[in-house]
Amino acid sequence: MSDPALMRSPDGYEMDARGYVCPYPQIFARRALKHLAPGEVLDVIVDNRASCDGVPAAVVRDGGEVLEVSELGDGLWRIRIRKAIHGDQSGGGR
Repeated sequence: MSDPALMRSPDGYEMDARGYVCPYPQIFARRALKHLAPGEVLDVIVDNRASCDGVPAAVVRDGGEVLEVSELGDGLWRIRIRKAIHGDQSGGGR
């Protein structure tokens, strides 16, 4: 299974993880963050509520910061995260 595309957005980057259920959105988010510079922002778009808990938990474990989890409507959520500025964000074992 290939990861969703990482697209440039006005605020940083965006990844559309609609159609995937946990744990895939958190795996994809952790992998995507490896390609970002420290401090850059990633918006992850999901269509399952469980990812609104799983993705932030994984990001925080890796030292990142959850800036916002917001409902966009029609069963969609945006999880806005910032890559850790200091320290290791290795992504663990997934």
